[in-house]
Amino acid sequence: MKTVLLLKNIYLEGIKVISNIVIRNYLKLFTWFIVVLLMVVVHSFLYRIYWIYL
Repeated sequence: MKTVLLLKNIYLEGIKVISNIVIRNYLKLFTWFIVVLLMVVVHSFLYRIYWIYL
């Protein structure tokens, strides 16, 4: 029984570490995606203003 509990704890700790890495990488990817989308919006806005006043 003690072995099963030790294996359970090792498994749960491994899942926590892997999930932290995955979540951290996902959030970094999501952040860069949002930054790119904001850059596209700003570019479109400035482009539109530039052509209105040209």
